[in-house]
Formats: sequence, structure tokens, C-alpha cells
Amino acid sequence: MTILIFALTLPTVSVFAADSDARYGRTKLNANQQYVYDAVVTGLKDAKTDIEINVTGKNIDFSNDLGKIVNMAYNDYPEYFWFNGAWGASLASNSSSTILTLKPNYTFTGSALSSAKTAYNAKVNELTSGLDGKSDYEKSKILHNRLAAAVDYTFTSNDQNAYGALVEGKAVCSGYARAYQHLMNKVGIPTWFVTGTSYNPTTGAAVGHAWNLVKLDGKWYYTDVTWDDQGDIVYYEYLNITTDKMDDDHTLGDEYKSLVPAATATAANYYKVENREFTKYDRARLVELLKKDNNSTQIYVNGNIDSFINSVGDDLLEIGKQLGAKGAFSISSSYSTLKNAVVVSVIILNGSHTHSAKTTVKQENATCLANGTKAYYVCECGLKFSDSACTKQINSASELIIPAKAHTPSAWKNDATGHWKECTTCGTETADTRGDHTDKNKDNKCDTCAYALPVADESGNIVLDAGTNSNTTSNSSTNNNTSSNTSKPTTSSKDETTSSTVENTSSDNAESSDTTSQPSDNATSEENASNEETTTEIEEIIEEEISDDSAVSNMTWIIIGIAGALVVIGGVVAIIFIKKK
Repeated sequence: MTILIFALTLPTVSVFAADSDARYGRTKLNANQQYVYDAVVTGLKDAKTDIEINVTGKNIDFSNDLGKIVNMAYNDYPEYFWFNGAWGASLASNSSSTILTLKPNYTFTGSALSSAKTAYNAKVNELTSGLDGKSDYEKSKILHNRLAAAVDYTFTSNDQNAYGALVEGKAVCSGYARAYQHLMNKVGIPTWFVTGTSYNPTTGAAVGHAWNLVKLDGKWYYTDVTWDDQGDIVYYEYLNITTDKMDDDHTLGDEYKSLVPAATATAANYYKVENREFTKYDRARLVELLKKDNNSTQIYVNGNIDSFINSVGDDLLEIGKQLGAKGAFSISSSYSTLKNAVVVSVIILNGSHTHSAKTTVKQENATCLANGTKAYYVCECGLKFSDSACTKQINSASELIIPAKAHTPSAWKNDATGHWKECTTCGTETADTRGDHTDKNKDNKCDTCAYALPVADESGNIVLDAGTNSNTTSNSSTNNNTSSNTSKPTTSSKDETTSSTVENTSSDNAESSDTTSQPSDNATSEENASNEETTTEIEEIIEEEISDDSAVSNMTWIIIGIAGALVVIGGVVAIIFIKKK
């Protein structure tokens, strides 16, 4: 329901300048929304703590539009890594103008921000170098590989942003996706950031996730660099794929489904472009690819993968001969898979070779979400062994996997927007636990988590206790400068995404002395009388809307506060604080 009806009919003013680059999210806004968006982008670029926007004459429903506008800017500009998506806002109106003040939350400020920008820009320039004259497909593949090589899937205080991915080299899916978005935009390829849920392809666990929508040669595709980066091996399973293919294990958040186009093209898919699809075993084609890729090649198997691998094993001696082995030789093969992607590696040894451990790879322990890797030994010939004497060969990457641990859910966490559970081990949000507050028994408490819901005071206004307002990303730096009431994007788990929900984030109650105008001592009695009348009219509009909803405990709008007849030289100032549930 809409509580605030606030029609603005005053004269328009000049529009704030914005970054001239076209951004996908901006195209989904109307002209009035774009006006505010442009001002927000300009303010974020300069890391302004108070972004003041003259919205006089702009027909904007702030109750529904503001959260969408700010999140579009957040999703469009990954290079503004210092903005973490959290913000507060206030709206001040007098007889001549209406001013919206947005208060973003920044994780970098001052000299720290200047140093971070320098390091970030240097890394972006490094990773996007040497791509002049390349096709869109080539750019997408090269940047996919460079990013995967630059980032380790690791939890840090900056794991949700492009800075963490590119400068620190550590991120989770949001960091990967924002970094890929900026790198691709930098080389002229329109790319957007989307969120939803996905099944981890190595663990099968359902997690909140982020990936990219990419436009190559005028056609849309999806790419997920995070899932393609599997440590020692970079796959192409999720590079430039269709909506149908992505839907196998990815689900877009509801707020994105109406915003994104269907991706139906296959022309830029890696396996199609490079003729690496197999519907059945074909020795000649496999040998051709093995020769091209120095005896370790990645293919896509349409069909039974085990049957294909068995056929390779049965044919190894002939494969060795066609690869050029002569005289007495031995040949071995190993395989790694990610869904339908298969990496086939063969090693040919002459009869006199003796295996010995040249490299020792230490064990990596499993986490709640990510598999670990057992320790192993690598011979100079490239074969892997589980023992230092190199007598027990490892033929498949699956032999090295240490399965991920399961999450241990906490008690209910909550804030004004809803409730959820978090893992007591790693702090990530437990999948499928987030929900809205309900109060079927009308006791002003959530039936699920017992959160105290807002009630009407004697004047009919709705008041709210701030609640626990836990940081749902479990990322201490994500909200380190924000009060307990400040808005932030709805998040899934820190292990995956700060999923900036395009529709569901709005401004929070941002009460502070710098946003509340003080009365002027020079106001005349006539101005006072006029101001009282104007304020009464505003109050009547809002009170009438509130009284229309009898189910106060379930209402979407939690706080509407009006700082009454504040008299200034220019007229009445009404401060309206808004927070969306």
C-alpha cells in the first residue's frame, strides 16, 4: 500500500550532470527517475556525504522510486567501489522548493579513498591492456581468464566489491561479478550485474549468488566467472550462455526478471566458437585439440560423460601414437569436470622414466560452502600422486576433493525488513530462511521470530523500535559507518552476494541535526499563519492515507515523521522521513 501521496507541482530546475557512459539500469527508469539517478551518480563519483537534489516539480513517488533509483546506480557503477549500497535520506519542502538529501555509506573516505582509487585504476588498466582490435568474443574470454587468474575465492572485508577482487585479489561472487562488469564496460562491452540464487556446481549447495548479463555484438548472454574459476582450472561452462542454460542452476531474483532480456544467442559460446562440442567420442577431433592445447584440452560433452571418458581410456594407446609417441612408451590420462565441461589431459612417458616428487601441494581445508583439496605430489612429468614416493597416481580431480561442511543455522536474526538465520561457523545467511514478518494473531510481534512490529501511537503515527538490524552479509566493513536504521541492500549470504535488490530497498529514518531546519527569528506573524495552514494541509493528506488501512501492523510503511511548522524566511519546511519495510 502507498501511505504517502505527495504531488510536486513547483517549477523544474536544471538536471545534475551524470557519467556520460550508457548504463543498463538507467535505461529502465523514466525521465523523472533518471533525473534523480544522474544526481546520485554525480554525488557518488565524488563520494559526497550529503547528496542534495532539488526535486522541485519532479513527479516522483519517493515511497516506491527512491530505493529503485539508488540501487540502479549501485548496480550500474561497480567502479564506485567505495559505496557499499547502504544509505539514508530526507526530504525537505517549503513554499518554493523541495530538496531530497541522500546520505550514502562509504567504506573508503579521504586519503584512504584516494590511495584505493589509484591502486584500483592501475589494476583495471593492467587487465584491460592489449585488447585493441580484438572481437567482443575474444575480449570476453580474455577478461574472463584474467579475472579468474587474479582472484581467489576468499572472504574478506571487501569481498563484495570490485576493489576486493582486483586490488586485493580476494572476493566472492559479488566481487567477481562487479569486477567483470567494470572490466567489460571499460573495453566497450555493455555488462550488467544481476543477483539471485544458484547451486554451487561442486557442492550442490543452494546459495545467494551474483553473475553478469553481457551484450556481445548486439546479442545478450550470461556469464558467471565465479563458478568457472575452480582453482587450478578455469572452465568455460558459464561463459556466454543462454537463459535456458543458465536456468539449469541459476534463478534470477524476482526484481530482475522483468528488467532483463532473454538471452537466446549461442554464437559467442566458447565451445561453439572453438568447435569443442562432442555428442559422441571422436578420436580425430580429440587428438586435434590435444595437439593444439599441449596435451590438455577442455571440451563440452553432450551426453553421458562417464561413457565418453571410458572411451578415451580404452583408446589411450592409439591416442598416444597419433600424438607422436614412438618406441616403448606409456600413456596415462586424467579428467576434471564441471557439469558438461571436461578437461582431458594425457601424459606420454618413454620407457625409462621414473616418477619422483618435484612439487608438494599443501592441503586446503574445506569451508561451509567450498570444497577443500587434499595434499598431493606432482612429478616433473606432470602426473599427480597422493604419496611422496609417487606410486599412487591420481587420475581424477575428484580424488582430491575434501567435501564442504554444512552450515550450522543460528537462532533467528531480524530487523525491520524481515528475519533470517546465519551460519554460526562462517556467519553467512542460511539459504531459504529469509522471510517477511507476519502477525496473524495480532499481538504486534512476528509469528516466526517474535520481532516487535510497529504500532500506532495516540496521534495515529507509526513508530518503530530499531530492532537488531544485523548485517546480513556478515561483513563487518559493509556497514561500519551506518547507524542501525540506515538502509542497505537486501542480502543473501556473505559467501555469495550482497544482492542489491532493485525494488525492495528504500530510504531509512535518517534523523540528524543537519537535516532539520531551524525556525528563523525574522519570520512575520503573517508568515506564521500561512505556514500553519500549509502544514495542516500536509498533515491531513498523510493522516487520511494512514486511516485508510485498518491492518496497521502489516503496513509496508513504518515511519512517516513530519517536523511540523518550522518557519524559515522562505516559508514552511516539512521534513519527511521514509523507511520501506
